[in-house]
Amino acid sequence: MILLDIVSTGLWITYTLIALAVVGMIFGITLAIFQNLKEGGMVAIISTVILLVLFGIGYAMSSSVVPEILAKSSSIDITPSGYKLSSGGLITFYIMFAIAGILMAIGLVKGIFEGS
Repeated sequence: MILLDIVSTGLWITYTLIALAVVGMIFGITLAIFQNLKEGGMVAIISTVILLVLFGIGYAMSSSVVPEILAKSSSIDITPSGYKLSSGGLITFYIMFAIAGILMAIGLVKGIFEGS
């Protein structure tokens, strides 16, 4: 079917773009480390470690039990390990989204009090 070919092609394009983003991130971190270790390098190392810790927390909080509706679906082949990895990524996103919202609110309140 043509639709399955388009979906398959789209998945491979997505995988390629994710791989390019990871390579770019690693290149950027390495470049920041070697350009200025005291300022940019340490920030890059610490932020990468924090990101890995957040993903570890999200992965630990996720479940490997595939929901029944997904398990019964014949068009999707989901393994428990793949579901746990995906769920861990979503939980990490939720944690980072909450942190960004809190920091944004703190920045707004700080800006109000500094402006007056």
